[in-house]
Amino acid sequence: MEPRAQTQISYPSGRMVQPSYDTIGRLSQISSGGTNFASGFGYNPAFEVTGFNFGNGVAASFGFSPDRLTVDATTNQITGSPYAHDTNGNMTNDGLNTLVYDAESRAVTSTTNGTTSTYTYDGNGLPVKKQVGSGTATVYLFSGTQVIAEYASGAAVGSPTKEYIYAGSTLLATIAGSTTSYHHADHLSVRLTTDSSGNSQGQQGHYPFGEQWSPAPPQAPATKWQFTSYERDGGTNESGNDYAMARSYVNRLGRFSSPDPLGGPITDPQSLNRYAYVRNDPANLVDPLGLRETIYTPPVYVYATPDGFSLPADGGGVNGGLARSHIAYLDPIGGPGGGDPTPQRIKDIVNAALKQAKLSECLNKWFGSGAILTNANLPYLDVRQSSGQITDIVGRPAIGTPKQPVPPSGRGTVLVGSDVYMNPLVGNSFIADIYLHETANTLAYQRFTNVPYADRPFRGPLGGPPTAEQNAERRQGGDADIGKQFENCLEGK
Repeated sequence: MEPRAQTQISYPSGRMVQPSYDTIGRLSQISSGGTNFASGFGYNPAFEVTGFNFGNGVAASFGFSPDRLTVDATTNQITGSPYAHDTNGNMTNDGLNTLVYDAESRAVTSTTNGTTSTYTYDGNGLPVKKQVGSGTATVYLFSGTQVIAEYASGAAVGSPTKEYIYAGSTLLATIAGSTTSYHHADHLSVRLTTDSSGNSQGQQGHYPFGEQWSPAPPQAPATKWQFTSYERDGGTNESGNDYAMARSYVNRLGRFSSPDPLGGPITDPQSLNRYAYVRNDPANLVDPLGLRETIYTPPVYVYATPDGFSLPADGGGVNGGLARSHIAYLDPIGGPGGGDPTPQRIKDIVNAALKQAKLSECLNKWFGSGAILTNANLPYLDVRQSSGQITDIVGRPAIGTPKQPVPPSGRGTVLVGSDVYMNPLVGNSFIADIYLHETANTLAYQRFTNVPYADRPFRGPLGGPPTAEQNAERRQGGDADIGKQFENCLEGK
């Protein structure tokens, strides 16, 4: 969710100062009552202020040095030498590196100062091997979307080079042989690394979009996990870019090297720039999967409960206030759980989904005349699994999916990440959108029985051929399922 812009400042003297904004959220005027302090703000295509008028009539103007980036207003791609992109929008030259991508828009080589690094991915899109030049390759072992061990290529299973310990999504410690290092993070990134005795092994800091400033480059920090949860290719003659799961992040440029596989809705203009990092609000938001920005969620420490749930520990036991409330809203609608009734928030989310103005129109378009959602076929909403677990199920980064196997009729189940649901700053409307997206995919599994099961959610209206939009999304490595098209229909796109 995007933080609200400041609309009024109250001073102890009683003075009220009101900033005003244009239709896309840029500052346009600062005034107090009838007094104007600044107006006439101008901006360039990169949203940098080019000038404004003080309240006393003095005009201010700003120019930018030639090394500033020039961004195409139509494609949002950086233009001018040496920057370049391929036909899928992937950056093939980011100013320091020459990059090559595979058919799924994953970087497979990066050449820096004549040295080529090669990246190998598994079927889930996770990088399982990296080789820098002619050096020994590094092999990665994942648990979900987290690296838990690294090996030198050819090493025995019991001889990892490094192992990583996490507290929730936060890196807690690195074990290298007999040496253990602990990592101390703020709400964004690791800031301090200590040894087993608590002595400092190094501090580290970065500019807002992740570019290293401490220790001063080219000195490397104590850990390569420098910016949020991203691993940096920071070794000698490596790219200096960050691995962000679904794509790479160029911290020097403050943007991703490839367009977001999840296109934004026209009703949310900030989401339409598919290269932008977290809506250009890196101090408050993170993007662990390279797909969607989210508010930072602190690590969750868990204990086991008699009904099999793992819940945040609050010292109150299963019957304690916080734990009990979590049991309530971790139950799916009408499904098994701790015995609590369906929580009100779940009901509110489903009701918000069913109140979409174009719901009947879009159901008829995609699933046939008279298609409706009733208590007989409305999917359950299950929020007991994390986005990482859902990613493991789907085989690619995801925060929602139909639960498999989908029953041939009746009520299926939609899974939505517990970390998304439990984030207090994620609104019901956002989760309702995910729910409707996966509800459409669930209906496709149930209704399009004339095509193979795995192909059903990627069909077009009424189970026919995919639309031109779906084919375009597939070519760009985007979300080509019927759920995305159903969302677009609901938004009037």
